[in-house]
Amino acid sequence: MPGRLSVLVIGSMELTNVVRDALVLCGRSRLAVAANYWDLCSLSLRDAAQFQVAILDVSFSDRELRRRAEYIRRRWADAAILLVRDDSDLVDDPPYDERLPAGINPEELAAVIERLAGTEETSGQKQASRSRHACRTAS
Repeated sequence: MPGRLSVLVIGSMELTNVVRDALVLCGRSRLAVAANYWDLCSLSLRDAAQFQVAILDVSFSDRELRRRAEYIRRRWADAAILLVRDDSDLVDDPPYDERLPAGINPEELAAVIERLAGTEETSGQKQASRSRHACRTAS
């Protein structure tokens, strides 16, 4: 069984809801939410958790996006940074690892989160996990 997945989301309530729904599909997970830069800074001071994935949304200007991403890189250096944003403006030296469209559904987002966090299960592992769960529930 894969370990616990820790995800940080910085942005709108709409994005937070999509991420929450995606994490339900991922299984064992922890979600931390920061609405703004100050929440992000205070979260890092009060919470010793290490995040595997940080998700930022379209609600920030390019300057604010870079500021948040750079803070995440300093504080959680191993975290993959995922940007959920539609515009196609390419930034020189983007501060994120991957970009997804704003209308992504929870199933697609769950797959991307698992891939970035390195917690993807093969279909055989998923089937074996479901079988073990079914056997425990039937007992």
